[in-house]
Amino acid sequence: MAARAHYLEALALDERHDQAAMIPTDLNNIASVQLAMGDYADALANLKRAFVFCTIIPPVRVKLLGNTGIAWMKLGQLDKAMDYLRTYL
Repeated sequence: MAARAHYLEALALDERHDQAAMIPTDLNNIASVQLAMGDYADALANLKRAFVFCTIIPPVRVKLLGNTGIAWMKLGQLDKAMDYLRTYL
């Protein structure tokens, strides 16, 4: 829970200071904690939001795709994971 609180704080600071390039990383970090906690639906919501901001940062995009695939698989929807891969690769 402490990690999630720190990541939420980082997100708030980046949003406040218009650091849009950092927002996808912040959201991915939050989603990673949510995945570890089994909160797959909220992780997906954060990952979807991150994709909106992540247009030109390939390494972050790969992390987002990985976590999105994990969340969809944990929810038993492998087809959704494949849709994301086809859309964002």
